[in-house]
Amino acid sequence: MATLAAPTPVPVRTVDVAERKARPVLWWAGAGALFLALQAYIYLTWFTSGDATRTDHGPDELSTATKVWVVGFQALSITLAVVIVVYVVRQSLRERRVSFDAMLVIAWVSLYWQDPLLNYVRQQFFYNSYLFNLGSWTERVPGWISPNGSLLPEPLGFVSLTYFWLGPGASLLTFFVMRKAKQRWPQLGVIGLLGVGWLAMVALDLLAEIIFIRTELYAYSGAIHGLSIWGGERWQFPIYEAILWPMVWTAMGAIRYFRDDKGRTILDRGLDRVKAVRWHTGLRVLALIGFANVTMLIYSVAIAGLGLYAGATPEGYPSYMRNDMCGEGTDYACTAPHVPVPLPESGPLPPEEFGN
Repeated sequence: MATLAAPTPVPVRTVDVAERKARPVLWWAGAGALFLALQAYIYLTWFTSGDATRTDHGPDELSTATKVWVVGFQALSITLAVVIVVYVVRQSLRERRVSFDAMLVIAWVSLYWQDPLLNYVRQQFFYNSYLFNLGSWTERVPGWISPNGSLLPEPLGFVSLTYFWLGPGASLLTFFVMRKAKQRWPQLGVIGLLGVGWLAMVALDLLAEIIFIRTELYAYSGAIHGLSIWGGERWQFPIYEAILWPMVWTAMGAIRYFRDDKGRTILDRGLDRVKAVRWHTGLRVLALIGFANVTMLIYSVAIAGLGLYAGATPEGYPSYMRNDMCGEGTDYACTAPHVPVPLPESGPLPPEEFGN
């Protein structure tokens, strides 16, 4: 008598509950909301306190050539910012939704509050106060350490607007470079594409920043001399800046490049499980803001930490660069290896005691 074989069990696919419920878009959007709340607090308390006042450029006059650069770059920045805004608005109207490039611009603008964080621990960066400014909100940033931070003349007619055009523009350039690289070398994987995009951004950063430094729009006053071009001189440019900052450009460009057939990014995972469709666009914008701010914050922490190893601040900075932030005529010595970090309760560190 034949024996019937037991039926082969049919494998049952188990669905990971955590996978089904995970909605990373909400995590990133939550981070974006927190960053927006923080900068709203910083800007609001800065303006309402009356501290938003122009930093005086002091007795030193600009050369005619530098005046041309100051006026020219501000005019160029205003023009390019308007062009980008018009472009993304028209793109959004054409698509009848907030376009991804418009989201990208919004995310970049949300980063401006971090611009002066290089000086968070000690002064290692100067702006030219002939550029239109209202001082800086630095001392409103929680935990701020570096003294006289409010005197940093944040250029509202130049640098603030670069977050409308230079940041988004560099991200778009990264996207196009990665796309061309993929067409030229189809075998390139994610790491290879990121590397190609980053190298292109390193070249762009070197070109742009050397121009800005040599035209006296700003200066890296505190830098590791041995890791800088023109180390120890007024024009010094830290090479590690050209390594770290392009990573921010590259990350934002990569987010644009690695999208699915619906135009969604890795940040948007879990969006389909948010039933309120009317919230989708807002969540995507907040998620991109969260990612952008986390990315730049990593850069800011790294560059501020490297500032602890900076060499002596070069001599010869005019009053419109130093802006009474440190050195002669102030209560604080400029950054140097033998100058301690001035903690909030440590009091003045007179320049005459530290040789500057």
